[in-house]
Amino acid sequence: MNPLESAARKLCEIAGRDPDEVYAGEGEASGQTWLGWEAHLSGARAVIAAIREPDEILSRAAASDQVVAWGNYREFWRAMIDELLKER
Repeated sequence: MNPLESAARKLCEIAGRDPDEVYAGEGEASGQTWLGWEAHLSGARAVIAAIREPDEILSRAAASDQVVAWGNYREFWRAMIDELLKER
């Protein structure tokens, strides 16, 4: 599962819906179906776009000696997200 789907699933759960439930369209969307999480893709994209540019704190986390020395991009990503999730 990619991060976009993970974010959409979480938004769906926050809305009190089952991400794997199949929903049927109404009106113009009549005859179409989609999974609950798919209805939250635009919201997930908006949130990810809003955090696309790292601030100074995230940039420092990404440039930490440990991340740079290892060249580990998964660690790079986690370091930035961990810093973002810290309560300030």
